[in-house]
Amino acid sequence: ELQQQIYRNDVSSLASRPGDLEDLVSFWKRNGRLSHRLELVQANIQRKLEERDPDRAGQDPLSAEKALRGSQRLASAISLTRQTRIFVPDSSGGSMGLKVQDVLTDWTASECSALLSRPIFDPETYGFVRFHHRDTLELLAAGWFAELLKEGNSRQSVEGLFFANQYGINVVVPRLRAILPWLALF
Repeated sequence: ELQQQIYRNDVSSLASRPGDLEDLVSFWKRNGRLSHRLELVQANIQRKLEERDPDRAGQDPLSAEKALRGSQRLASAISLTRQTRIFVPDSSGGSMGLKVQDVLTDWTASECSALLSRPIFDPETYGFVRFHHRDTLELLAAGWFAELLKEGNSRQSVEGLFFANQYGINVVVPRLRAILPWLALF
């Protein structure tokens, strides 16, 4: 039955890796069903932003809300800059990536490290991390843009990030195209 629901709900891309399949099975067991992609990705994000180690949870410098907001800021920065790597604090890094401190300027190094150690990111490799799943990145970025609109920022200026005029034709900026459907759901 689970396999039928995966295909019926068109969420097979969320079951392509063992850990992702584990998330789907966990959701299915908890709710007795699979849902649409938005609810599944949101549940996945929420679960992966929580500190799982009970020994570290008491010392965790991040609330769930702060971890979500920081992830949204990082996802939007990646989407706007086309960078895919996020350099961890104190990494020598290179020129091809974002420094977490440049995006989360009001965060401490320990808060940045705590966020980047969450399973929403792939484990650190050579001083950088990446978002674990593309849907996660896109939904988080859409959430950040939706917050900009809720905070009263000009709709025209936000839309100006998504649309460009090329040769007299209005087009969607390719690097932000995948974020628009998520944003429309908000």
